[in-house]
Amino acid sequence: MNQYDSTTDPEEHIYIFTSQIGLYTIEDAILYRVFPTSLKGPTLRWFTRLPSNFVDCFETLTTRFSIQFATSKPHHLTSLALVYVCQEKEESL
Repeated sequence: MNQYDSTTDPEEHIYIFTSQIGLYTIEDAILYRVFPTSLKGPTLRWFTRLPSNFVDCFETLTTRFSIQFATSKPHHLTSLALVYVCQEKEESL
């Protein structure tokens, strides 16, 4: 499993992590202790700076993780997004 660095979908990382670690355990305390080993860069810094008793269970951690790195989720463009596309004078189609 690749370590998460906030450049891809955080929910996909959580899914991959829980799928792989779930082969061995589903205990909250162990999930919480092992989760930081799947992080690097800004995500690991975020985790290490969490205040004591900030999360009460692994589900709370993953919810807060998803919220914190929500901007890394891929955005699905719709036809409505084309309304704001403008062609510059020297730009070809």
